[in-house]
Amino acid sequence: IENLTSNVDTIVANITNKQSLIDMCARTKVLVNCVGPYRHYGEPVVEACLQARTHYIDICGEPQFLETIQLRYDSQAQEREIAIVGSCGFDSLIADLGTETIRKECEQKDLEIALIESYLAIDAPKATVHKREIVNYATWEAAVYGLHHAKELKSLRQKLFEQKLPYSKYKIEKKSNFKTTIHGKSFWVVPFPGSDKSVVQRTQYFNYTKLHKKPVRKDPVG
Repeated sequence: IENLTSNVDTIVANITNKQSLIDMCARTKVLVNCVGPYRHYGEPVVEACLQARTHYIDICGEPQFLETIQLRYDSQAQEREIAIVGSCGFDSLIADLGTETIRKECEQKDLEIALIESYLAIDAPKATVHKREIVNYATWEAAVYGLHHAKELKSLRQKLFEQKLPYSKYKIEKKSNFKTTIHGKSFWVVPFPGSDKSVVQRTQYFNYTKLHKKPVRKDPVG
């Protein structure tokens, strides 16, 4: 870091040094954490933000981390009037805002939503696949650990979601894997294993329990 040529100030902080994190967070009103996997490196930063009364934002796509942080720190964040906002990147801001936009539009027109489906298509050129990686290493590592610990989500969600959401009673045709055409190209579609569903479900749970809004079911696929 000392050899970098830049006029921008550099702050050195280490997750193993709690005070260095607090000192860093205390220098700003909002901290954006882009260092993952968050299950390894995220929680100490959240704790430091709470100590320094600094708002926290990240680009996390790891459901277990996101839900654990909400369960452990939501009350503290409210007491200190600090916002902890996860998934403000590729995962899963677009899915959450898109779902809310559709829900509000249909609510105004007195329409009931049975299900919202979102599609993600990744079309990497063959040359790219053969010459270099097409997925960020931290993203890949987070996915591997996420799948390994997936069974732990059930008990976590039993604590987080104390009420069952009254989704639409309309019967939904379940499709696990199917083939479709997008922009003239054929794709196999499978359930998306990222954080979209987790993020949207928590927003809908808040809408129902705090704002008394009818929740919407959403299934992301890719």
